[in-house]
Amino acid sequence: MNKSELSEKERWLAAEFAMGVLEKDQHDQASMLYDQNVAFQHEVDTWTSRLTPMLDDVEPQMPSPAVWSQIENRLGLVDSQTPAEGFAAWWQSVNLWRGLSFGTSAVAAIALAMLIYGNPLTAPQTVPATQDLVATLTAEGAGPAMVARLDRENGHMTVLTNMQASAEHDHELWLVPQDGNPISLALVEAQGSADLQIDQAILDQLGEGATFAISVEPLGGSPTGLPTGPVIATGQLRTI
Repeated sequence: MNKSELSEKERWLAAEFAMGVLEKDQHDQASMLYDQNVAFQHEVDTWTSRLTPMLDDVEPQMPSPAVWSQIENRLGLVDSQTPAEGFAAWWQSVNLWRGLSFGTSAVAAIALAMLIYGNPLTAPQTVPATQDLVATLTAEGAGPAMVARLDRENGHMTVLTNMQASAEHDHELWLVPQDGNPISLALVEAQGSADLQIDQAILDQLGEGATFAISVEPLGGSPTGLPTGPVIATGQLRTI
């Protein structure tokens, strides 16, 4: 195999390895590739470097009991554990299960969790009911092309993307209503993160089950106001 090139499948494997979401067999395969293939190693490290800055402003703090209760519920920790014991048990289980190191996959996995769930370590003592929704946009047989987190209260959406970049086309994000034509939300970078402000008229249509799609469009976006290129990923908003 030409080590200077990676297949699409290997690029997705590298991204998911960096995020720490692979099952054991795939994790072992990716770990072996990381040790043997310079191109694969570079792809994993590039993903890690993209996600690591998301942690730059995080100051270590002990979660409040209310926040810790939410963390325990999401991670399946034993209710009788103290926060410190629970966090240690969670960290150990991740290391044993994934075989992660803090310098690579663990950092990326925590950064991705922060995108989806927010930063639990800096949350206030009183936790209000969330209005946030998350959509994971995927193509059949492939990994996630985008994770989007919508804050309905503030009309703000954060997206994290992982698609194949090209100088010849753009990627456009659409809302696909049950009735009517798709509505363009924004052009999105192939790889990276972005913050989008959603107009109220569109926000009113973004509830549980709302469908997003990403299409490949000419540079500058669709010339017609509707998708003109292939749809490469879709996903629905779900409450978190």
